[in-house]
Amino acid sequence: MGSRYVGRSSPRTDLVLPNGRLMSMRALSKIRAGDTGRRYAMNQIVSAGAEPPRAAEDPPDWLVRLEREGILRRQRHPGNDVYVFPLAKSARLAARAAPAFPYPVLDRACLQGDVTALPLLALAA
Repeated sequence: MGSRYVGRSSPRTDLVLPNGRLMSMRALSKIRAGDTGRRYAMNQIVSAGAEPPRAAEDPPDWLVRLEREGILRRQRHPGNDVYVFPLAKSARLAARAAPAFPYPVLDRACLQGDVTALPLLALAA
């Protein structure tokens, strides 16, 4: 038995750096909460072209300012396609309870213009 397509994960909003890379939600959480690893996450933002926090500027306020100034920008993500790969017999039995959908296939009609726009994938007929 192969994989089963079970739909999409939840949509989310990502923050994109000036160099086009995505900032992980966990890294942003470390900055906001002051957790271990926040310096590394802040250095990622600075090395992507943002200015470091100003004197006496709290890191959460810094993130808000960078977003307000357009250095960090919000981008909607529709969610990832989710597949299950039941390998063991017990997993195959448990996977029967999960709803299965037809595999998405490339929608060739969307290949003109902006290919990042949805729907890039169409359900198989």
